[in-house]
Amino acid sequence: MQVPMRRIGCAVGWMALAAAVFLLPQALRAQSAGNSGQIVGQVLDPSSASVAGAAVNVRNKNTNFSRTTGTDDEGRYAVSLLPLGPYEVTVNAPGFQPATQEALVTLGSTITANFHLSVGGNREAIEVTAEISPIDTTLAASRSVLTDLQLRHLPSNGGRVQNLIWDVPTGQIEPE
Repeated sequence: MQVPMRRIGCAVGWMALAAAVFLLPQALRAQSAGNSGQIVGQVLDPSSASVAGAAVNVRNKNTNFSRTTGTDDEGRYAVSLLPLGPYEVTVNAPGFQPATQEALVTLGSTITANFHLSVGGNREAIEVTAEISPIDTTLAASRSVLTDLQLRHLPSNGGRVQNLIWDVPTGQIEPE
C-alpha cells in the first residue's frame, strides 16, 4: 500500500509543531538558567529556630533590579534566575531587627546567604520638621518680559508699544 506524500508531509509538520510547543519552553528555561545564578538560604532566630514568613529582598547593586520572596515553614528561601552581578540581600521579619548581607552572583552559581536574626528592640524613628518662611501677602507683583520678535508680531494699538501694557491684567506704565 502506498501512502500519499501529502499525508506524510502533514504528519511531519504536526510532529515538528508538537516538538516546538513542548521543547521550546525547556530550551528557553535552560538558556535563562545558563545566563544567571541564584541565592538560597535559611533565616533563623537567636535560638536557631526557623523564621517562617520573613520577607527576603535581593537587589542588584549595579542595576537596582530587585526581587522579593518569603521564607517557608522551615525558614528557607530561594531566588533563582538572577542576572549576574553584586547583590544586597535584606531580610525583614516582624519582631526582629532587619539583617543585610552582600552576595556576588556569577554564571550558574548558587550563593548561600543564611541569616540569624536578632530580636527587635525599640524602633527608631527620625522626625524631620521645617519652618516655611512667611509669605508677604501685601505685596503682589508680576512681571512679563517680551522679546523683540514677540513685540514685532503683536498688533499694536496706535503704533505705540506702551499701549500693549494696558492689555496685561496687572500692567502699569511708569510716568515718563
